[in-house]
Amino acid sequence: MKEVRFWGLLLGLFVCLGAVIPLVSKADVLDMAPAGLNLEGLFEPGKFDRNSATMQTVSKNGHSQHVIELTNDDNQVGAMWSTPVNRFNMRVDNQVSMWVNFGDKAVSEGLAVVLQNDPRKMSAISRYGKKSIIGENLGVYGTDTYTRRTAPATIAKTAIQKSWALELDTKVNDGGFWGLYPRGNSFDEKPKKMHMAASYPASPDTYTQRGGLTSSYRFEQNHGSIADKLPLADGNWHHLVLKWVASKQIMSYTLDQGPTRMTTIDTTVGYPECYLGIN
Repeated sequence: MKEVRFWGLLLGLFVCLGAVIPLVSKADVLDMAPAGLNLEGLFEPGKFDRNSATMQTVSKNGHSQHVIELTNDDNQVGAMWSTPVNRFNMRVDNQVSMWVNFGDKAVSEGLAVVLQNDPRKMSAISRYGKKSIIGENLGVYGTDTYTRRTAPATIAKTAIQKSWALELDTKVNDGGFWGLYPRGNSFDEKPKKMHMAASYPASPDTYTQRGGLTSSYRFEQNHGSIADKLPLADGNWHHLVLKWVASKQIMSYTLDQGPTRMTTIDTTVGYPECYLGIN
């Protein structure tokens, strides 16, 4: 295997995610995993309580490589962050490539690729307080626990600060079948089915509060650069590529053979370096 330097070249990161894999077993998912890299010393589990993320070693063609599993049961949150020596350098062009697998049914919430310069560093995660984990925020967005009229800035403070996120969302949190909006099930009122979108989790502009007259108060997430109706939870490994052009402050991203989408990133998120993570 040729030497790979981080970040200027290719980062082969493999992520296995899912609370339950009903038809395709975990062993089958790992057996089908494409060739990857050994990530020892480059990524570590986030340093916060109840982190379910683990780095598992598998062998492919005589080479040792790592697969990151974020969750494997209900009511879990997981995050894996780049180590201090492997932070993302926003001053130069970079490319990040990974394979992701969500199981074969939409039983998990999905994942988010995150760039952040939160003061908590590798301990960064959405703030849940004493509440149960709310899956719709993917461990990076704000936590909606508000039953009264609330300013968007309030929920934004519970997100990972100074962050940018690209979400691959496998569960549409749109209020449920009856539209009763149980707490933590309202971020996705506009997206159609599974989707991919980019936004700033710590920005008040990312959230709009709805309800108050005929329905309960809840926050809706304002998705940027959205692509919906994606076949994410189909049991297959999906290839995700992100390319950063430093001079133009543009991040482009492509899933499988789909169209390439682009968005600008305010470098105050993490200039000159920030942590890269998978939540």
